[in-house]
Formats: sequence, structure tokens, C-alpha cells
Amino acid sequence: MLNLREEMDLGVYDEVKQALQDIVAPEIKALQVQIQALDKRLEDHSQALNRRVDDLDKRISGQLQGINKRLDDLDTHFDRVLQSELRRVDNRIDALDQRLSAKVEDMDRHLSARLVDLREALQAHHAPPYEDLDR
Repeated sequence: MLNLREEMDLGVYDEVKQALQDIVAPEIKALQVQIQALDKRLEDHSQALNRRVDDLDKRISGQLQGINKRLDDLDTHFDRVLQSELRRVDNRIDALDQRLSAKVEDMDRHLSARLVDLREALQAHHAPPYEDLDR
């Protein structure tokens, strides 16, 4: 059997236990409900943020693709322009080369004819022959 002191201790224990169950347990339950609600809100915000990040990623990817296409188009355009300019410069160089070759040939013919004229003039004056002039 329990003595009076033990019975009182049990009574206090039961009262404290009952008070805890009456006061603290509902508060703990309310806190658990609030934590679950906060977890749900956090999950919802996390999902919304993930959707926004995915949307931004898609938009940025689309814009980057557009930029890359424009850069490719510019690269192709500049290649065509550069090739065209190179052909134009090559044609001008070829034309100048032909003109220069023609001038050199004209000068060569002119100088050869002049040399023949000088040789004939020297021979006409009975000058000694200059055979080295052909060389």
C-alpha cells in the first residue's frame, strides 16, 4: 500500500500530467499544424520558384539561340563580303599585271627597234661594228 506521502505525490503527478495534457498538448498540436502549413507554403513557393526559374531558363535559351543565329548570319554575310572583296582585288591585280606585262613588252619592242636603228645608223657612217650590242 501507498503511504500518504506517496499518494500525494501521485496526485500531484497526475495533476501536472493532466495540466500538461490540457495546456501543452493542444499547443504542441497547434504548432505541428502550423509547421505543416508552413511546410506546405514553403513547398508551394519552392515549386513556384522552380517554375519561374524554368521559364527564365527557356526564355534565356530562346534568346541565346536567336543571338547565335544572328551571329551565324553575320558571319556568313561577312564571309560573302570578304570573298567578294578578295575577288575584286584579285581581278584588279590581274588587270594591273596584264597592263604591266603589255607595257614591258611594248618597251622591249621599242628598245629592240631603237637598238636596230642605232646599229644601222652606225653602220651607215662606216663605224666599226658593235657586235656586243645584241647581248
